[in-house]
Amino acid sequence: MELSEVLSLRHAQRAYTGEKISRDQLEAILQAGELAPVALGKFENYHLTVIEDPEILNSIESATATLFHRHGGKMLYGADVRVGFRSRRTKC
Repeated sequence: MELSEVLSLRHAQRAYTGEKISRDQLEAILQAGELAPVALGKFENYHLTVIEDPEILNSIESATATLFHRHGGKMLYGADVRVGFRSRRTKC
């Protein structure tokens, strides 16, 4: 598959069925994240966090809605799993 074809197939999902993703699907998503290129190849500076706890997801949703002035809006679009990306600051 050509890169242009891959890019044309990419899209953002903004509505969910409520059906949970399988462990295999989640593992595939995490593996894709681990295979993605990172600056200077310094993988030790990056961390992926899987959040599935509904209470934590609700807290994130409330905080982001407040931050972006979308009170009552669903910033996570009802997703039951969130993969967070974190990087550590480094000196250049």
